[in-house]
Amino acid sequence: MLDPASGKLEVLKGEFEPLGDQDFRPLQPVAGSREYWAAIPDSEKNLTRVGRYDTRAFSFKPLMEIPEIYFTSEMMWVDEAAHRIYLAYNGHLLRLPLAVDQKSSGK
Repeated sequence: MLDPASGKLEVLKGEFEPLGDQDFRPLQPVAGSREYWAAIPDSEKNLTRVGRYDTRAFSFKPLMEIPEIYFTSEMMWVDEAAHRIYLAYNGHLLRLPLAVDQKSSGK
């Protein structure tokens, strides 16, 4: 990471993939927090992990794994109140239940 004021470079560790999935729209904020909803596809395991992403700590807290579907954060929208994920996949709109960890959601 580059500090523009000082010009100092620092090597950071963490999860950066969700930051690259913002070509058409930004990450969706999680209500009442400083985190964002994110989807991280895993082609080796043929699944996508959905969870909460902290852009300050570059950390990802997976809430669920969706097998046999490969998608990015841009392709989904989370309806927190209804506990649903809406997903554009292969020309179809899918609605999936959102598995919410009660501890991380503040409920």
